[in-house]
Amino acid sequence: MVELGFDVLYVSGEESLRQLSSRKKRLHLKGSFPILATNHLEDILKAVSDRHYKLVVIDSIQSTYTSRLPMLPGSVNQIKDVSSRLIMEMKRSETAHIFIGHVTKEGAIAGPKILEHMVDTVLYFEGDKMLPYRMLRAMKNRYGPVDEVGIFQMRQEGLVSVENPSEFFVSERGDIGSGSTLFPYVTGSRPIVLEVQAITPKTAFSMPKRLSLGYDMSRLFILIAVMEKVLGKPFFDKDVYVNVTGGMKVTEPAIDLAVAGSILSSYKDVNIGKDTALFGEIGLTGEIRKIVNMEARLKECERLGIKKVLCPRGVEKVKGLKLSP
Repeated sequence: MVELGFDVLYVSGEESLRQLSSRKKRLHLKGSFPILATNHLEDILKAVSDRHYKLVVIDSIQSTYTSRLPMLPGSVNQIKDVSSRLIMEMKRSETAHIFIGHVTKEGAIAGPKILEHMVDTVLYFEGDKMLPYRMLRAMKNRYGPVDEVGIFQMRQEGLVSVENPSEFFVSERGDIGSGSTLFPYVTGSRPIVLEVQAITPKTAFSMPKRLSLGYDMSRLFILIAVMEKVLGKPFFDKDVYVNVTGGMKVTEPAIDLAVAGSILSSYKDVNIGKDTALFGEIGLTGEIRKIVNMEARLKECERLGIKKVLCPRGVEKVKGLKLSP
C-alpha cells in the first residue's frame, strides 16, 4: 500500500527502530512510511487521531497495553480492553487495521476468544520450519471466501509469492514411484496439483495401524472398508499410512480416488506414473461420484502436461487429455 501512495502506520511493540531499519534495508523495501515503536495504547490512539492513515498495523496485539489497567501486557483483560478500544477508534475514522498476534502451541490465537469475534477477518500465516514455503489461510472472512490459500516461499529477500504452486508441491523426481498419485486440488478459485503418497507394509501388530496426514482419518477407515468389499483386497494384515505432501490439509471428498489409487499402487507395487492424475468421491458402494470444479481440475492437469486423468463420468473432454471414467 505504501508503493500505491497510501499512508500506512506500522506500530512495533516488540522491535526497536534500529532493528526495523535493518530489516527494511535487507528486504529492499521501497518507499518510506512512518513507524511508531511503542506498546502503549494511549500513544497509538494519539498517533491515529493526529493523522488519518489508510492502514494501521499493530505488531503485536499481545504486547500492547493500557496504563489504566494494572494487569501485565498479554493478559486477558488487557487484550480485551486494548483491542476493543483500537477497533472502535479505527472504525470511527474508517481506517483499515491489521492486528498481528501470537498463537499457542495448539495453533489457536493466544488470548481471549472474543478477539476473533470482534475482527472481520482471521488470517493464519503458517508453515513448517523445515520447509521453505509458508501458507496464508483465511479462517474467518465476513466479506469473502475462506477457502483461498496464498502460498509463499521464504527467500533471503523475504517472502515471495509462488507463481506455480502445482510444480512446487509435486515431487521433483523423474517419476513419482509406486504408492504415489497426483490429485488436482481446488482451493478457492485456484487449482493446485498435489501428490498423495501411501505405503502398506505388513503389520507387526494384532490390529493393523492406520495413520493419515492431510486426509481425514475417518474417511480413511471408510475408504479401506469399501476397497476390501468392492475389490476383495484384504487389509487386515497391512498397516496403511497416507500423506498429502507439502503439509496441505484436504477436506474435500474429491481426493478419495487419489488416496485409493495410492493405497492400491503401494499394495500392488505398481507405478501409476507422473502423467496420470485422479480425482473423484468414492461412495460406500464403490461408485465414483461427481464433484465440483471438474473442468478447472482438468485444465490444470493439461497445463502441467498430464496425459491421463481418472475421474467421474460426465465431464467435458479437454484436448490433450485421455479421460478414464
